[in-house]
Amino acid sequence: MLVKKSSLLGVLSFERLNFIYKGVEMITQELEDSFHKIFVGARLACVRLVTVERLLLGLLENEKVLAVLRSRFVDVADLRLLLDEHVKAEQPEVTFNEISVSPSDAVRRVIDRAYIHARWGGKKRDVSSVDILFYIFFEAQSDACSYLQQCNISKEDVAAFMRYGSSEPT
Repeated sequence: MLVKKSSLLGVLSFERLNFIYKGVEMITQELEDSFHKIFVGARLACVRLVTVERLLLGLLENEKVLAVLRSRFVDVADLRLLLDEHVKAEQPEVTFNEISVSPSDAVRRVIDRAYIHARWGGKKRDVSSVDILFYIFFEAQSDACSYLQQCNISKEDVAAFMRYGSSEPT
């Protein structure tokens, strides 16, 4: 299902999420729902910056991302635990009223890369959560990328899943 960016509702208005989309006209409903949950969760946790680790942690609630991870026999519970510990350790102590949630520069790069690939990579298509998962691997300095690699999943595995619907070509 196609969702226009103007349809974002709830705690975060489109104006507050504008930095994420930077011209993205269409995203999948499941990715919009994931972004909404991630940013609302960050606000409720009194976190100012959504990091790649928080992004990946939020994507672990997404069925398409879970399908990719399960296709490679990733222990999602262990990955969630690693990310949850990392995210809790990075939380600053601020009050709820002081929070204005923004993505980190790394998160912006992940989203920008996914958008460019989805919209200009031969076929125009919507940006999905699996695109975001794939481009997390391009933030090689991030702990999220390291955690995925520790779970024996690579960007090639995600690419194969995107192409063939599984981790191995048929």
